[in-house]
Amino acid sequence: MKYIENISQRVKKAEERAAIIYAKEDGKLYKWIKALYSVSLSVAIIMSLLYIGGRASRIFEVTALNLDVLSTADIEKTKQSIFIIAAVCALWLISFIFIKLKKEIIAFILTLVPGIVSCATLINASQNTSQFNEGINTNFWLRHFIPFILAVFFIVWLLIIKIRAQHLFKTAYNNMVNSIYQQYGGNELSEEEWEEFLSNYDPRAEEEKRKREKKKQAEYKNTIE
Repeated sequence: MKYIENISQRVKKAEERAAIIYAKEDGKLYKWIKALYSVSLSVAIIMSLLYIGGRASRIFEVTALNLDVLSTADIEKTKQSIFIIAAVCALWLISFIFIKLKKEIIAFILTLVPGIVSCATLINASQNTSQFNEGINTNFWLRHFIPFILAVFFIVWLLIIKIRAQHLFKTAYNNMVNSIYQQYGGNELSEEEWEEFLSNYDPRAEEEKRKREKKKQAEYKNTIE
């Protein structure tokens, strides 16, 4: 929805005068939740990078020393999991860009979907290469799952704040426009004229204009009588 700046500013001032307070995108709550989201996702990324580093170094060790502790299938599955987790980290890093641009829906998708893939990959990797990834199941929840779930929780909270704020502002904006329309007879104006009227709308100036017109009508009436 396109908002006329003049009316938008008047809606904001009216909310301030009426002490109408709710969480907004430029408010402290939004900024705190955004920071918590960034921290949670950063922890998830760091844990994923540590997983990649640990698995990659182990593959290098097994290959370089020609150790017969893993089957070729186990090594290939582990390599595949490394590539998948690396792609997940890349998508998570991209989500930071969209959250910076306040594109929360895109950031939510880039947080949730790669995270689900990451969790599924890590669980599958630990089940198929238990010897190679010994201990991953015991640490999975704390290192990977909890940071991911917290990141999803906080991005959903940001979405709720944004959607609720937009709804409340839109309602207040439409109420003000409807009130002006009824008061000043917007039905007599074309759409372009109405938008121009709203862009230049000043209630004090309009009230003075109304008083002058009323005074002229009274003087004209007295002249006729």
